[in-house]
Amino acid sequence: MIVYICIYKLDNFIKGINIDSTILKETIENLEYKESTNFTVKYLNLEFSKIYNYSNNYNNNVPLDGDIYIFPETILYGTYSYLLNNKKYIIFVPNIDSCETYLYNNHPLYRYNYLQLLQFLQKNSFFKIWSKTFQIKNWLNNYRIKSDYIGFCFYNNEPIQKKEINPIILLDTGSSVSNRKYTNEIINIFKDEKIPFKLVVKTTPNVYKKNKFFQYEKYKNIEIINKIVDLKTMNDIYKNHSFLIYISKYDGFGLTLSKSISMGHFIFCLKGEPWLEQLKKYKRKIFINCNKNGTHYFQQKYNADFKDLKKKLYNYSEYLDIINNTTEDVNTFNNNNKTIMFSNIKKSLDKIYKK
Repeated sequence: MIVYICIYKLDNFIKGINIDSTILKETIENLEYKESTNFTVKYLNLEFSKIYNYSNNYNNNVPLDGDIYIFPETILYGTYSYLLNNKKYIIFVPNIDSCETYLYNNHPLYRYNYLQLLQFLQKNSFFKIWSKTFQIKNWLNNYRIKSDYIGFCFYNNEPIQKKEINPIILLDTGSSVSNRKYTNEIINIFKDEKIPFKLVVKTTPNVYKKNKFFQYEKYKNIEIINKIVDLKTMNDIYKNHSFLIYISKYDGFGLTLSKSISMGHFIFCLKGEPWLEQLKKYKRKIFINCNKNGTHYFQQKYNADFKDLKKKLYNYSEYLDIINNTTEDVNTFNNNNKTIMFSNIKKSLDKIYKK
């Protein structure tokens, strides 16, 4: 059995789509299948600049030697039709945030509704859907779209070890120029040099420019990493930190959170539905107060209480005690997440294989 996983050529521009693909490839390669299955996983390399062709062109130059083709987030309707017509299985991994992109003329399928496309595609028995979170599964279920819950997570092959803890906290803006991550509001807190943390902001040039981050570089306890990095460099940045701050108005999955959990970070995060799902049983975290403030494309939107965040940032010694006493708990938590993901993906693939 050959499984292809879509990955876009983006010149080291780390996007959630490609990170999802990396997680899937590593997970499926580690599944315990019988040798007789002859199970092989490959990347299906696509050009991001040609997304219009993949979405609208039915004569796709895609190899047909695969049995299963997995695509995160973006519906490539032309490619899907080509593969389904050739009796190939497609597994699609949707993201709530993708709905918004289909409303604008710069997306090749803007004339369609994202959910309507999923409802239509699901009529084909060769089309399957994987949900990364229960939030996504419930969202799809509300529109009578069936999916298999997978439970995405980053995982490290090596267990987390005790290490020297420095008062440096990471803020990852990602590459999106939307205002959903409250980046300026968070950075403004650290202009107060009495906060017992140094803030390191990992960002990209487009976000740096849009949010005018240059205005913060004069402060001694604020550092800006302003460059596009590959996955290895991103991992190195995360490994060098013990704390993460993640305050967002809404969240479709939370790759940043998943990466931080896998590194054993102590996490400052809002107490809202998508973050409770990932962090409720994780010991190294503290929730920041928030309240609901309407919706944003099928997601609940939250207002953060920044006074509460600032107050909780002062309790540095308390977090040291938690970190020093939870190494075993965090490793168990990560192993459980890994086991759940392995089991769910294997069950879903078994359904296809047995056919």
